[in-house]
Amino acid sequence: MSLAILSVPRIVPENGTLPVTVSGQPHGFTIPVEVALNSGGMVAYGSFELTSDLSVEVCSQEHLFVLVTSGWMEIETSKKRYHISAGEAFVIPQGVSCQWRCQSSVKAIFSSCQDSAAPAATDVVRINLDAPRDLSPPYPKDMLVSGDPRQSGKTLFSDSTGRWTIGVWDSSPYHRKSISFPKNELMYFHCGSASFSSPDGSMVHRDRNAPFVVAKGYIADWNSQVYLFKTYCSDTM
Repeated sequence: MSLAILSVPRIVPENGTLPVTVSGQPHGFTIPVEVALNSGGMVAYGSFELTSDLSVEVCSQEHLFVLVTSGWMEIETSKKRYHISAGEAFVIPQGVSCQWRCQSSVKAIFSSCQDSAAPAATDVVRINLDAPRDLSPPYPKDMLVSGDPRQSGKTLFSDSTGRWTIGVWDSSPYHRKSISFPKNELMYFHCGSASFSSPDGSMVHRDRNAPFVVAKGYIADWNSQVYLFKTYCSDTM
């Protein structure tokens, strides 16, 4: 499964491995990934697949955000066990170890972030889709083509610099003028959809359950004509 990316010029995906140390498998075992975008050598976005009947202990060498797109898996630490289904996500903070188990194949998207000043952590952070969200300030009217959106969001995890963040966000319908996107952002729409039209006349439409990354500097509008709720992971590296 490839992670779609909106970028100009087009970015060619690369092969890599998940930034984790794996035990419970033969020496040299790694989890291969397809990297859709690498941001400044510090942050990566991509996708991977786990085979059925897998049980491994992993220790994350970087902060690792994972959102399951197909199947389900169990994550267990010394503190708690988590059942992660399609559409749900978690973060393994840098240095944290946990057990991964899956009985059938699992497809997932990820983002990893190197953090030299990461505070000590002991447990996985589950992304709570029901977390209370903070109401956003009114959207600047001079940036709107149509609509008067009511928006809210909540940051649920960030690195020590605050430049790599994960959270949830929702909005009523609106159409925003074209801008140069100020950051890289991975988006997963739990409900709703949006279209992105570029100055060259091209248009991309993204629906729910179809994750993608918008690359920093990509020029496009934003047009969502229905209520939209997303999980996001973004960086300004």
